[in-house]
Amino acid sequence: MKRENGVLVQEEIKGVKKMRGEHEEQIKRVLDAVKSRNIENVFFVACGGSMAALSFGDYFFTKETELPSFVYTSNEFIHRNPKSLGENSLITDHPFNGWFDSAL
Repeated sequence: MKRENGVLVQEEIKGVKKMRGEHEEQIKRVLDAVKSRNIENVFFVACGGSMAALSFGDYFFTKETELPSFVYTSNEFIHRNPKSLGENSLITDHPFNGWFDSAL
């Protein structure tokens, strides 16, 4: 980000506000979708640094909800085939490169 005397340049501030608005809309759509389903458990699937980022989600679910949550590496998730995984499971993955199609 461009700074002048430690202050963000006005155009950078506009970009941050726009991005925040886009994320708020995405988060709202996800929450609406989750609320419309009877979620029974949550799976966080990733590897390496991405897995570390998702571990906070597991911590939050464990501390703040009664929903069981699990953290798996992508390889573990595929080969373990968790028995509790079903149509009422919520899976959140975090592919290494940030592209959804690489996780499929």
